[in-house]
Amino acid sequence: MENKFDMNPFVEIWTSPKKTIRAIVEAYPKYYLYFFATIQGLYALVNIFSSLRPAALEGMTNAIFIGIMILLTPLLGRVYFWINGWILKWVGSWFHGKASYIETRTVLAWSQVPIIFLIVIFLINQLAAHLFLGEALLEGTPLPAIIAQFPVWLFINSVATAVFGIWSLVIFFGGIAEVHQFSVWKAILTGIIAVVIWWLALSIFLTISALFANLMLAL
Repeated sequence: MENKFDMNPFVEIWTSPKKTIRAIVEAYPKYYLYFFATIQGLYALVNIFSSLRPAALEGMTNAIFIGIMILLTPLLGRVYFWINGWILKWVGSWFHGKASYIETRTVLAWSQVPIIFLIVIFLINQLAAHLFLGEALLEGTPLPAIIAQFPVWLFINSVATAVFGIWSLVIFFGGIAEVHQFSVWKAILTGIIAVVIWWLALSIFLTISALFANLMLAL
């Protein structure tokens, strides 16, 4: 994709998140949007699969696994950006924020840049585990539990995950503050309220689903 800016957004986003976000939303808000939607969806699936025991994936062929990844990663990311974009626009307006949905969605997208490195770390962990500790995986031990048995490996992973995770939040809160034109503290509060809204919505959904399932079993 052609670079439409005087700087490289992938580099500048690390040191000047506000300036970079402003340049993107003014020039081309959809710049790499669908790429980042795929990254977000991939990261969500990576977290799900890494927490499962290998036995839970037994019977899933490589073709099925790849098919799931290809179909779900862009979809999950787009849904995430769509819902969160509107929530962040709505909540930010409570604090007199001025951002549009397109602008909050752009912030969500570009805060994924550090997440790319978290996915790379996951892939390296998977490769190392299969090369050197394949038997543990075959015995049904989840990857995080395997890593926890090796202090140096655990330390490196923990530090790397913390650094990239925190920097993703720095970009996110700085970007929200920039597009809404209010303070970083209001941006942090906006993000916290958005998480609470997600948690309440998910809790209500799971409660209703459980009640419906029990009702169907009782019939």
